[in-house]
Amino acid sequence: MDYESVSDFEINKAVAESVFPDDAIITTNVNGYPPKFINDEKGKKAFYEIDKMLNPEKYKDSVINIRSRGMSFVRDFCNNPSDAWPIIMKNKITVGPQENDIWGAFDTSVENTYDDKNPLRAAMIVFLMAAKEQE
Repeated sequence: MDYESVSDFEINKAVAESVFPDDAIITTNVNGYPPKFINDEKGKKAFYEIDKMLNPEKYKDSVINIRSRGMSFVRDFCNNPSDAWPIIMKNKITVGPQENDIWGAFDTSVENTYDDKNPLRAAMIVFLMAAKEQE
């Protein structure tokens, strides 16, 4: 997959689906249309919330909402260290500075590596690479 062309939103959604496989992933409503239910390839329901349209200041374009056991919580794995760090620790992903404001990330196999200006984005891409290998 060409991760350079993938948005933070798409990466966050893929990470959420991997980390929370049994929970509903509620994506923000980018186009401002009313909520609609769709079934993705795994048969899970994904929701587009109208809340983005009503409260745009609450959301960035990359935020993912997750509903689990009747509760809803927001995650932004690519931009919020408190969301990304548990994944980085559990999967032993290393993140370090490279040159020219670029950060590199790799896992313990050192086969999955990625460089990006955003260190958390790089780490989440490495997480997705490793998850894809395990499928």
